[in-house]
Amino acid sequence: MSRCMGTGKGLPYLQEHQLLTSYTIRVAAIAALVVAISFITWGKVGVNLADEGFLWYGGYQAALGKVPLLDFQAYDPARYYWLAIWFQVLGDNSLLAMRIATAVFQLIGIVFGLLALRNVVYSWRAMVIVGFLLALWMFPSYKLYDHCIALIAVYIANILVNRPGIKQHFLAGVFVGLAAFWGRNHGLYTSVSFAVLIFVLHFHRNRVVTDSWKKKMVVWCSGI
Repeated sequence: MSRCMGTGKGLPYLQEHQLLTSYTIRVAAIAALVVAISFITWGKVGVNLADEGFLWYGGYQAALGKVPLLDFQAYDPARYYWLAIWFQVLGDNSLLAMRIATAVFQLIGIVFGLLALRNVVYSWRAMVIVGFLLALWMFPSYKLYDHCIALIAVYIANILVNRPGIKQHFLAGVFVGLAAFWGRNHGLYTSVSFAVLIFVLHFHRNRVVTDSWKKKMVVWCSGI
């Protein structure tokens, strides 16, 4: 296994079915540190009324029980429901509350992004650096939902490449469906990408269409 970044003791390989390992906890701690510093630095700075205000308004309307696209002009609905949930949790629907909710989603995205890099980044110091680079990439903050979906897609694809079983194909299908809920463009991009990936993984091993490939495609589609 070649080392692409960093030095020192190699990071352990994460088994996908082990959700709460010391490795995952350490990655989550790094992501939390990165997001905390990012939020302290930028969380209360400036406001973009045209774009950020549009997102906040959608979350506010969703919290009132209104339906995105049906009751008010909006992008795809998931982000507004995410904000509505956190408005309820925080007991606040201010701009700051929206930024906190967005920061939580950023935390999730960076965790998945760092986990996807476990076979590329081999030192915790390098992992911290990559975490901050991902946070810098997620700019402006009100658009980071798109960045996070992309990072999660890479992680799911990594699982599929390493363990192309039936469960993994179903998981990939579920993710494509959820991605479409966050954005129709994400639904299109991930569906095409995973369809190609499944095709390549199968034909790289088998060279011909088999019942196994058909079964995996059916399972993947059922997840969507």
